[in-house]
Amino acid sequence: KGQLMDAVLDSWGKVGEGADLVIVEGAGSPAEINLRSRDIANMGFATRADVPVVLVGDIDRGGVIASVAGTHLILPEEDRRMIVGYLINKFRGDISLFDDGLKSIETFTGWRCFGVVPWLKAAARLPSEDSVVLERLVSGDARALKVAVPMLGRIANFDDLD
Repeated sequence: KGQLMDAVLDSWGKVGEGADLVIVEGAGSPAEINLRSRDIANMGFATRADVPVVLVGDIDRGGVIASVAGTHLILPEEDRRMIVGYLINKFRGDISLFDDGLKSIETFTGWRCFGVVPWLKAAARLPSEDSVVLERLVSGDARALKVAVPMLGRIANFDDLD
């Protein structure tokens, strides 16, 4: 880890030369405290490079309030101090319906909300960034059976269709 972190910090210095802004994306969650002692991609890097962190919560999977508040709860103080605020990503519908959620997150964490990013349908055309999409692939001959699912403006608990 020591050699790798030194190489990462060296690269960070080179990339940042003459730049007004460098945005660094972490790899995974900052709350994987079981991996923290070997971390060079999330809070390990942020604390060593002394860079501010904006936490991004994915509301599409559900449980985003617990995720952000839980991250605050379990992070060591050194890591927690690096987080300057958070974003909520992939929001569908009327953002004002999440106002109480934002207030709850602020109450639990004290962190500033930098905004709520709406679901962007066009983002589905971007290439997949990791192996998570492999779990969604269908095996076998998909032509053997066709299933039609109506796309409704309002639907909840549609997992029965899976």
